[in-house]
Amino acid sequence: MNILLSTLLVVLFASICASSTLLADSNYGASVWNNTIDLGLINAGGLVKIKLANIAIPYPITTSSPVLLIEAMHVVLINQTSQQPINRDAVIMSNLQVFTQGDLVLPIMTFDTSNFVNPNWFPSGYLLEARDPINLVINLDLLEDTEVSLVYYMNCIVPSTEPNYFPLSLYYSVAPKNSRFSTTGTGGFYTKTFMFNWKWADSAIMSIQGVASPGIQSLILADYNTNQVYCKSVGLYDQSGHLQSMAPCMSNTVLTFRQSQQFKLSALYDNSEALVSVQANMLFYYGLSNETFTATFN
Repeated sequence: MNILLSTLLVVLFASICASSTLLADSNYGASVWNNTIDLGLINAGGLVKIKLANIAIPYPITTSSPVLLIEAMHVVLINQTSQQPINRDAVIMSNLQVFTQGDLVLPIMTFDTSNFVNPNWFPSGYLLEARDPINLVINLDLLEDTEVSLVYYMNCIVPSTEPNYFPLSLYYSVAPKNSRFSTTGTGGFYTKTFMFNWKWADSAIMSIQGVASPGIQSLILADYNTNQVYCKSVGLYDQSGHLQSMAPCMSNTVLTFRQSQQFKLSALYDNSEALVSVQANMLFYYGLSNETFTATFN
């Protein structure tokens, strides 16, 4: 594991003005809007935190269209020198959070180090609501000094064309502050299990992403009582043994969690050496399966 040598806080509370285009993207089957933000030089040797306020979005949020309805989002870190995506082997940490209405506590969408390269996209009829202003917070820790650009892609729907939809919320199966632990390093594999109860009404669950550290073999989300597996996410490594991402569990599949249902999240780590402060978590998006939001616009 890499140890942070220092922490550098960079605060950029300014409106981001950049050019944008509409692209045809076969992953989403629709036009995808994209925007590029110059993050500047990110120095190696410490965590850099950048806050970006009032980011550019596909269409303005107005009184007649008070929400931005996000159907999909994908983010890419670009090395400005090579104009290619930054090699994941050179990334110690990359985390991006999307906030709305000026709230910098509870994000509506997030991309963590182990799932940063995975797009978030939702089945038809399920949408993520964002309200003005929309801000981004990105945390980066790189192995080399790098000039970095952030490219984000959005597939959004104009509210007036989608009057009925299921609004989604972000959820972590384990509170992030409680999801870290250490392995023993005694050989074989090390298993850590967390349990949680679904306290909301019956809900539609989608876009499950694994959150883990190097050394992870798999994350399994299952019913605590029946052992029914809802999601198995495996670690994807390159030929050099560097963790590239956690495989997403599903694409456009919608699962159902029942109120008071009990779940367990099991992490399997390589235990050939002791690992400190590794994590095991799954994030996903949920909407109440029996409540459709009906929007009204002037």
